[in-house]
Amino acid sequence: MWQVAGDTFRAPAAKPFKRFQFRLGLDHFSHVLEAAGLYPGELTEVSSSICGGMDGKGWVVFTWLEPQLFFVNTTNLFTSKLEVEIDLPAMGSRMPRRKSQLSDVIEMRRTSDGYELVFLTREQRYETSKASPLVLFTLPYKFFWALQSEHFAAYKEVEEILRGVGFRYQSDLDVSEAWSYRNEFGSFHWWNV
Repeated sequence: MWQVAGDTFRAPAAKPFKRFQFRLGLDHFSHVLEAAGLYPGELTEVSSSICGGMDGKGWVVFTWLEPQLFFVNTTNLFTSKLEVEIDLPAMGSRMPRRKSQLSDVIEMRRTSDGYELVFLTREQRYETSKASPLVLFTLPYKFFWALQSEHFAAYKEVEEILRGVGFRYQSDLDVSEAWSYRNEFGSFHWWNV
């Protein structure tokens, strides 16, 4: 028992855990609203106001500190599972009719293969059948663990994993040590901390 405890205690020193900070940006929020079928005819007027009024202002930022520990910078929360819920302010035709009415929401949640950032309308939140939400970003578990590899080949693996879930590589000229990807709804960056 002492040996197992000693091995467990020394394991992090033998192979240090690499910490990363991630930033998901809803750079094309009007595309999100359009794909969700919301605000027809009002997109240009409301999309920047909604983004500006939500927590994170259209960014979901989180830091991977340990294998089972994340800090969600956007909502100022430590969590063992990367789960985030961000209410969206209602504008124009979606103003609530009742004071206690649920809002549209951006939600990070776990799946069997990884994490998804999804957009749920308030109507979907009221449904018991839970219609399929609009998936904005998918981050497979294998992507996170590939980042822990010590070999350069891991970055090729990371690129292949992300390409498989709809991201395309884009260089980040502002931060030389960052990796930057895009999809139709926005951007995904990460860097070592």
